[in-house]
Amino acid sequence: MDEILGFPEVDPHGSPIPDVNGKLKLKEFIKLSDCKSGDVVKFMAVRPSSEELLKFLNSRQLILGAVITIKSVELFDKSMSVSYSGDGTEVLSSMVCEKLLVEHISK
Repeated sequence: MDEILGFPEVDPHGSPIPDVNGKLKLKEFIKLSDCKSGDVVKFMAVRPSSEELLKFLNSRQLILGAVITIKSVELFDKSMSVSYSGDGTEVLSSMVCEKLLVEHISK
């Protein structure tokens, strides 16, 4: 099965999958909420995940691997205006931003 799937290192939510020897490749990601205006990041995982959150992300077509540009961060509630996939601007609540794990592409 592993070979058929192309030896994936992460599951569909971004959690690591053990290799053939049972070892996990752990990566250090940061929360989207820890990023600043102007940062460009890659969406890598969701933690903790829930059915409601996944439905929310799917409804906005925000998928793992998406490159996210942070347009602005609201001082009042830490919500973020972001763009991804060339689809204009989306506003994400601070609650959502806390659960999205990313890695920096540029600052």
